[in-house]
Amino acid sequence: MEKLSGLVLDPYDDYNGAVLRSLFSSPAQVPGLIKSAARLTPEHRERLPDDLFAVVLQDGDLVLRKYATADAGNTALSVLYFLKTAHRLPAVAQKVAAARLCEACSWYDIQPPKDLQKLAIGVGTVLG
Repeated sequence: MEKLSGLVLDPYDDYNGAVLRSLFSSPAQVPGLIKSAARLTPEHRERLPDDLFAVVLQDGDLVLRKYATADAGNTALSVLYFLKTAHRLPAVAQKVAAARLCEACSWYDIQPPKDLQKLAIGVGTVLG
């Protein structure tokens, strides 16, 4: 899991907003659903159950939880970040995360992107 340490994978790793800025050229272009995402503090994320994250990797006492799905806004934002950054994850983690994100999309009546659906059923991986 050391290979994943320090990588920007989800919005909570993106301290300077570089990934978000690469997705939207201006704040006005950010969809309302994304803007509705609750800002989850580290303490709040720690209290959330594992099933509200698309990726949960454990190595001994170290647990890595990424791509929060605690509300519709976080789910939509996690999908966008996943499609942009998932190439940094092992292929099996990509498939599991894609399936979990598709499931979370269904909770909030969000139509998952075709690329996410393909990954969830095991058709390819995110290449970068």
